[in-house]
Amino acid sequence: MPEPLIESIGRYKVLGVLGRGAMGVVYKAVDPMIDREVAIKTIRLSLSEEELALYEARFAQEIKTVGKLNHRHIVTIYDVGRTEQFAYMAMEFIDGRELKAYMAGAVPLDVATTVDLIAQVAEGLAFAHTREIVHRDVKPSNIMVAVDDDRMIAKIMDFGIARAPSSTVKTMTGMILGSPRYMSPEQVVGKNIGPRSDVFSLGVVLYEMLTGVAPFDADSVSSIMYQTVHVQQPIASEVNTKVTPPLDEIVAKALAKDPEARYATMREFGRALREALRPLPAPGVLEMPAVQAAQTNTGFPAVAVPPDAEGPARLVSPKFDSFEGTMRLASLTEQPGEITRLIKRPEAGTTTPIPERTVPAASLAMPPARPYPVGAAALLGSLGAIALVLGVVLLAR
Repeated sequence: MPEPLIESIGRYKVLGVLGRGAMGVVYKAVDPMIDREVAIKTIRLSLSEEELALYEARFAQEIKTVGKLNHRHIVTIYDVGRTEQFAYMAMEFIDGRELKAYMAGAVPLDVATTVDLIAQVAEGLAFAHTREIVHRDVKPSNIMVAVDDDRMIAKIMDFGIARAPSSTVKTMTGMILGSPRYMSPEQVVGKNIGPRSDVFSLGVVLYEMLTGVAPFDADSVSSIMYQTVHVQQPIASEVNTKVTPPLDEIVAKALAKDPEARYATMREFGRALREALRPLPAPGVLEMPAVQAAQTNTGFPAVAVPPDAEGPARLVSPKFDSFEGTMRLASLTEQPGEITRLIKRPEAGTTTPIPERTVPAASLAMPPARPYPVGAAALLGSLGAIALVLGVVLLAR
């Protein structure tokens, strides 16, 4: 029998549950002092000492980072606190959905609306970049979308692993976090990253929205990492003929393997998108796909939803961009040497097969050598070990 809904968290009066995860619950609540609706993220204090310390540090990092970012395309963080049961973060309540929900149908989305939404996110990230804050984890599940009249409004959220120059929050055992499908090549290989890494990640989201497929995708994290660094994505218009030539150029520049070949700033990226939007029809409202985020069997371990969730306990297969999956498996996998070995460049005369994808085979041809000290000796071997890295890159800084 599920536990009754709690009535309050700190000074906030709880109105209902917005979502549940392996680490905590997200509530809809109201601040009675100013009659403002908020969303409250919680993390259970029953976690292990290491997990709790990491999550609390992440919360603290997010409030310090986002607390100074006041922008229409960034979700506002209001407050953090702690009760006897959990730590919590109160943030702007968005009456909408994650962008990920609209992409669940795995089909191309309306081009004009896609470009408009990504341009909005670019504007929010550009604002953060001018304050020397790099998000580091741009992905569809970190973009909230609401409908205002006949237009969709996007807001970027979850700056929990963002880095500012004064940041002292370290990731587990000195390693870096991210979501493999949306990480930049320099992030994959563990190099220092800057604003152009966010440009690449947002470019991945743009490509996926325009085509219905991720530019770099496979059944294992190691293969995704390899493709990100070495494989050139198919031209977007070859997958979706509605994509215009200017958009092809924008996508190609955003997804350049070499950071120096990308847009120099996120603001420049956003301006290019606005320019490409001018001849297109007016942006509209995306339709929610009939099948919402159907869980597929990736072969990775499932994470059990805690028994206090409403209804019977169930298993949820974590996605590559699941932060909870990342943290749970990162705590089990402290093998930076093994990961480094798996992304070494192939030895001369050897070949490494790339998993099948639903794109033309020719598009998987190996591009010219890139200026990153990485490769793939035994990249697709030892998958038992690399599978533990679901949703995380474990490279010593």
